[in-house]
Amino acid sequence: MKKLLFLGLLLELAACSRSSSHEKLLKSLQTVQSWTATAQMVGETWQQGAVPDAYAEQTLKKSQEEIARETKDLTEPSAQKTQQIQETIQKLIAAVKHRQKGTIAAPLQQLSTQHQQLNTLLKAQEKQP
Repeated sequence: MKKLLFLGLLLELAACSRSSSHEKLLKSLQTVQSWTATAQMVGETWQQGAVPDAYAEQTLKKSQEEIARETKDLTEPSAQKTQQIQETIQKLIAAVKHRQKGTIAAPLQQLSTQHQQLNTLLKAQEKQP
């Protein structure tokens, strides 16, 4: 009887731990999703000349930093996806830094695709118990 009670407690603890880590993963992915959208919007408005260079560069760097901070403990495939997003944001930062509006279109398109993929990943994670 004691063994069954102990086993039941272990299973319950494992379920709570799994639930807690799943909730943490969801929160991290939602945060990454938000910062990715921020980077995309800033890149687009900078391309249109609607925001100053310094603001765009600062906001893109902040987006990249927050994504890195939020995802330092993620595992595959989430970690790989967020690493790709950070690399794309780095391309946006370089375009802004060198004031090359003509070179920002490709990374913006790439970031849009990555944002959609992140949305798909997030929806799949939300469906898991």
